[in-house]
Amino acid sequence: MRVAYFDIFAGISGDMTVGAFLGAGVTLEALRAELAKLPLTGYRLSERRIFRSMISATKFDVILGAEDDASGAGKHAHPDDHAHPDDHAHQHDHAHAHDHAHAHDHGHTHGGAREKDRSYVEIIRMIDDSALNDRVKEKAKAMFLAIGKAEAKIHDTTIDKVHFHEVGAVDSIVDIVGIAICMDILGIDRVYSSPVRTGSGGFIETRHGTMPIPAPATLEILRGYPIELTAVPYEMTTPTGAAVVAALSSGVLQGTQHMRVEAVGYGAGGRDIPGMPNLLRLIVGTLPDNWLEEHLLVVETNIDDMNPEIYPYVIERLLESGAHDAYIVPVVMKKGRPGHLLNVTCSSASLDSVVRVLYAETTTSGVRVREVLRMKLPRDVRIVQTRYGSVTAKEIHRSGRAVLVPEFEECRRIAREHGIPLLDVYKHMEHDLGSIA
Repeated sequence: MRVAYFDIFAGISGDMTVGAFLGAGVTLEALRAELAKLPLTGYRLSERRIFRSMISATKFDVILGAEDDASGAGKHAHPDDHAHPDDHAHQHDHAHAHDHAHAHDHGHTHGGAREKDRSYVEIIRMIDDSALNDRVKEKAKAMFLAIGKAEAKIHDTTIDKVHFHEVGAVDSIVDIVGIAICMDILGIDRVYSSPVRTGSGGFIETRHGTMPIPAPATLEILRGYPIELTAVPYEMTTPTGAAVVAALSSGVLQGTQHMRVEAVGYGAGGRDIPGMPNLLRLIVGTLPDNWLEEHLLVVETNIDDMNPEIYPYVIERLLESGAHDAYIVPVVMKKGRPGHLLNVTCSSASLDSVVRVLYAETTTSGVRVREVLRMKLPRDVRIVQTRYGSVTAKEIHRSGRAVLVPEFEECRRIAREHGIPLLDVYKHMEHDLGSIA
C-alpha cells in the first residue's frame, strides 16, 4: 500500500502541499497537462528552489494574469528566496495565504481586479464536467466539501448557499485540484499526517473583518483531528491546508518505522517563521497491505460522585479535544458504591487536552494512563452520490473488499436539513451505499 505522510511541523497550505509533491517527484509538466483539463484560463504555474534553514525546498505559485504553456514558462531559477522576495504571489504578513471564503484584499496580483465569487455548486459542476479522471474528481470534491461544510456552519446557512471568495479564485482551485492530481500521479492509496500545527495569538484581516488565528474555518474543518496550537502569531495552517488533512487523511500515523521510504519532498511557505523552517515535509512510501498499527494512550478514571446527566457532555468535549474514542462502563467500586469507569483513547499529542477536559468537566481527582497498540483496517473517506446528493462515507477495506459505511454526522445533517427521522436516513443511506459497493 503506497502512502503519503505529511509531517506538519510548520503548518500546511495548498501551495505548500503542491510544492511538496513536486519535490517528491511530480513534474510541473505533468501537473500542467492535467490542470489543462479544467476550464480555467489566465494563469501560469511557477516552481523554484528555495532554502529554509539550508533545506532545499520547492516554492510553488499560481501567477494570475498570464497564460500557461507547455514550454515551462512558469519556471523561475532563483537559488533562494532571500534575494528574490515573493512579489508575485502570496504577498502578506502571514505565514501562508488565507485561502477560503474570507478573502484578503492584498492576495494575488492580477491587475487590481478581484476574482468573482463562485458557489460550491459551481465549483463541483466545473470539476464534474472536466476531463479529469474519477479518482482526481473525487478527492478534489472531498476537499471542497470539507471547506463548504465548515463555511455553512460558521455562517449559519446550508452548503448549497455557500459562496467562496479566495477558494473560488483560479489560484485556489488550481491548488486543490492540483493536489488531487499529484496524488493520482504518484499512485497514493492512503494519506496520513502528524498532528496539525497552527499559529495562535495573532489576527488576520478578511473581507468580513478581523478574525483570530487559527481562522474559524480552519478549526471547524479540523474538528476531531489532532492539532497543536503554537505561540506563532501567523496563520501557519490555512483552510485549504486543513481541508487536505480532513478530507484525505486516514488519521495520525504513529509507528512510522514500518514505512519503507521511497521519496521525500519539501514544500515551502511564503515567508520565514522565527524558530522553525517554514516547510511542509512529504514522505512517500509503502506500508503493509493488511491492518495498520499505531500506538495510542488509554486514559481511565473511576467516578462515583457525579450527576450522570453530565456524562454525554463530557464525552462530547473529549471527542472535540482530539480523543479517538470515549465511553462509560457501570462498575461497583470500593465499599459497594455504584460508579462509572470513564475510558478515553487518544494520541500522545492529545493527552494534555484530554486530561484538562477530565479535570475541568468531571469530579475526578486522578487518572490512569497506559500505552496500547491499536490495529485497524485500512479506511478512506469517499464522496458518493445518494438520494440526498453528495455525502461523505467511510470506506473500510475488509478481507480484500471495500465496504461503505454511513458517517453519523452526515446522517444527522441530512435528517435536520430534510426534516426526516435519523433512523430513516440510516436505512436509506445503507441501501444506497450497498448498491454503490
